[in-house]
Amino acid sequence: DNTHTALNIISRFGMGKNVPWKIYKLVTGTKGSSETKSSISRRNSIRSTMKKIKKKQAKVAIKSKEGQKKVGVIILNKDYSSHHADLPGVTKDGDLMEKMLDDFDEVEMVTNTSDIEERLKEIVERHKDSDIGCLHFHYSGHGVDNAWVELSPKKKDSKVYDGKTPSGECSVNCDGSLYSVHDMQHELLKCNPTWLTITLDCCRSSNRASSTGDTVRLRDKRPISLEDQKKTALIYGTSDLHTASDTNSFTQQLYKVFTDEKGEIPLLDIDSKVNQSWEDSGISQQMCKIDVLKVGSSWKFFMWPTGPTAYTIKAKKETNTDSLPASTTGGNVVQDEILMRMKSLEEENQANKETIENLQEEVSKLSVNEETRKRKRAGVSRRESKKRKTTDVNCTIVFV
Repeated sequence: DNTHTALNIISRFGMGKNVPWKIYKLVTGTKGSSETKSSISRRNSIRSTMKKIKKKQAKVAIKSKEGQKKVGVIILNKDYSSHHADLPGVTKDGDLMEKMLDDFDEVEMVTNTSDIEERLKEIVERHKDSDIGCLHFHYSGHGVDNAWVELSPKKKDSKVYDGKTPSGECSVNCDGSLYSVHDMQHELLKCNPTWLTITLDCCRSSNRASSTGDTVRLRDKRPISLEDQKKTALIYGTSDLHTASDTNSFTQQLYKVFTDEKGEIPLLDIDSKVNQSWEDSGISQQMCKIDVLKVGSSWKFFMWPTGPTAYTIKAKKETNTDSLPASTTGGNVVQDEILMRMKSLEEENQANKETIENLQEEVSKLSVNEETRKRKRAGVSRRESKKRKTTDVNCTIVFV
């Protein structure tokens, strides 16, 4: 049975990229409109089943990375009781981000909170003992680059006050209070994820005002360690000190790119692809940026939101270690090891392609040989038929 032959080839050499259907057509001899309804139905059924299996295998491959899970946290501030305007577009942002994180094991969503810090601490407390591979945090709402710092009523000395409010990049709670993006990163890192990605769809404009009063000692900012920075990627929905649109938001444009890219985007290409998509749509008032500390190829093969590619996972597994050994330069990824494994995998992939091409050639030769045999049999039949006719004529002549 030709169908079984095709399936045997598929099961032996794997899915590949569009390969099985080429083999299926070659083996079964189906061609476009000449296919019968039953063969089309059968082929579509096989295709649907194989796609489901492939998708399931991809999910298992990502999740099976030492049993780690993927967790998403979405915070949406739409309705403000302070002087900030309401943001109706935030609802759509939340729906789209939830779709993009559909493959995650858990997604927690918080809406209209007046204390982002407290809500985030509660979420982190629930997950701090979990083995998290990928943690993605998303915020849609108002944001500000804060330089208007509220003073503590107590002076440290005659001309120095402590600041009560955070400075720099901040998200805005629904009551108008601020939560530092820097503090947010510290809190998320308490989950100790292998990879942390952050998207901030909010303004970054400054509310800076001049002051001639006493000196203000801004609230202390703890440095984020280099090891934590190496595993963190922060994607800003707009550029430094610029506003962000609510109607044509970063999240909406990210979702458009996400669907165009078939559900995966190389993380290091997110800013260029989203910005290009904005420009192609005639929107040039807003541009996103990414802040990521790269060490060798540490983020090169990371696909958002799914995580590291299968190549990265396989390369890491074959080192037989829980984490890649430290490099001599202080990084946590050995570039030579990854490149060597990538080269090996590419060679293996090329070998599979060559094997499939050889199979196709063999199938083509079989088809040609079969056609040749048919023509020979047809030629023999015509010659025998002609010979019989000639014999009949000669017999007639003899009898006359």
